[in-house]
Amino acid sequence: MTILNRKRNFLFLHAHKTAGTSIEAHLVLSTPLGDDLYNGGGDFSKLGIKPAARKRINDKTELHNHATAKKMFHIVGQAWWESSVRVSGVRNPYENLVAFWRWDCSGQAGRKDPMTLSFSEWFEVSMRADPQECRERKIIRAPHLQKEFLYIDGELAVTDIIRFEDLAGGLASLADKTGVDIPPLEIHAKFSKKVDYRQFFSDEDAEQAIEFYKSFEKDFGYSF
Repeated sequence: MTILNRKRNFLFLHAHKTAGTSIEAHLVLSTPLGDDLYNGGGDFSKLGIKPAARKRINDKTELHNHATAKKMFHIVGQAWWESSVRVSGVRNPYENLVAFWRWDCSGQAGRKDPMTLSFSEWFEVSMRADPQECRERKIIRAPHLQKEFLYIDGELAVTDIIRFEDLAGGLASLADKTGVDIPPLEIHAKFSKKVDYRQFFSDEDAEQAIEFYKSFEKDFGYSF
């Protein structure tokens, strides 16, 4: 899911498993930030939001569902990019990984058969991120995904974040930044049971993940 408001110089990038569907639906339904282009995909259809997408940027380009920071930079161009407010949800990356693994175990909400790999086995495959292997085993290259909405070639690509654990605070900050009235969030599109993610990581897995996500501690304060 992605929101692009060309007049207000606003871009929302939907990182997976960060409450992005709830945030985007709220911005589209309740604020002028969502009154230009958006692509809510199947999730908007399930929520009864019509149209589920207004995605035609021009004759040759459509706004993609889950467009990455780099993809949007190439679409909008450097001048627009540098003058824009660019927002993404962000979540503790270790908690995010466990959420992805549980989603794969459940069968990705009916998209495939339930998975039986342990977290450690799944983590090894998803970290390796071999396209053919992930495609054949229907495993998402989860460790790499959140980074693609927050960074471009290792450099922070967003101007603002909305933390998964503080949606209200993030939306209030966004209202201050944009000067747009954003009412309290009332749409909670998806729910998941909170678990202690640390129990799933072996010492070796934790060491690898901490090294991989060291920028998340520096930029967002998330530690293992």
